[in-house]
Amino acid sequence: MSPASQIDNNSSLSVPVHLVQANHSQFDKLNSSKWNELKQDYLNEIDKISLSQSEQIIVLPEIITPALNVEDKVFMDKLSNLASSKNAHILFGSPIKDNNQYFNSIIHMTPDGLSAHRYDKLQLMPFGEYWPGRRILRHFNLEHLIPDTEYSAGTKSKPLKINESLTLSPSICLESIYPLFNPFESLGFLVILNNGWFFDSSAAYRHLSMSVYRAVEQGVPAIICANTGISAFINPNGSVIKKTSLEAKETLSEIVKFTNKNTVYERNPISLILLCGILVGIVFLNRLFNHNLVVKTFKDFF
Repeated sequence: MSPASQIDNNSSLSVPVHLVQANHSQFDKLNSSKWNELKQDYLNEIDKISLSQSEQIIVLPEIITPALNVEDKVFMDKLSNLASSKNAHILFGSPIKDNNQYFNSIIHMTPDGLSAHRYDKLQLMPFGEYWPGRRILRHFNLEHLIPDTEYSAGTKSKPLKINESLTLSPSICLESIYPLFNPFESLGFLVILNNGWFFDSSAAYRHLSMSVYRAVEQGVPAIICANTGISAFINPNGSVIKKTSLEAKETLSEIVKFTNKNTVYERNPISLILLCGILVGIVFLNRLFNHNLVVKTFKDFF
């Protein structure tokens, strides 16, 4: 069986996808003197990817450096040249400053240049990306106790349009744990994240398992790109086709067959909740009352 057919046999759109797991330490990412080195490392890894006759997708993790990377003309020119020479759509995470607000965003570099469309993270992590209670601290003149800057949440959920044929549901980091986070038609589920904060704990494995649920719920293949791992390709049935090791530098490649199976959960998400509620109620009644009576009543009813 070919790599392409492993993703989904009923799909109609096959695209080569490459996940660049750079494995940059959090200490290096927080060191501004290292930022140019880290960006050059990404450029070097992209340069190793083979040219494709058809358009391909190259994914980098969340916030490749804490710098305003899009404002780095030298870096963006090199990235644009690589996108053109590789015939690739390059998706990467970066802070963005827009109207004096900062956003945690997914940037899209197309083979023809920088796309005007980006995705801004909607569900921010408290204390990591924003500070709850800032207004209260300001009221008591205690705002100096917390950092001056924080991220702002994006204003609306929107798909990430790769080209005329392919649209992805984007999410950044812990957004991917929310069921049906982006409620619109797409052919794939994209997650970029940085698990470097959690080192070699179980967080990366738990994050991967949650992405399996999202793929099954939406009936689409899931693409996960993490800085230190675990990066993976997951098919619409929830099978992990390929994955990287944790805390390893690796580029994972796969020909993904994008599809949308239009699942029952996607059409009516409340149905699964109701079913679980009914089953929990049956178990509760089964314990509370006579076991045989409840089981017999249930069988007679159905």
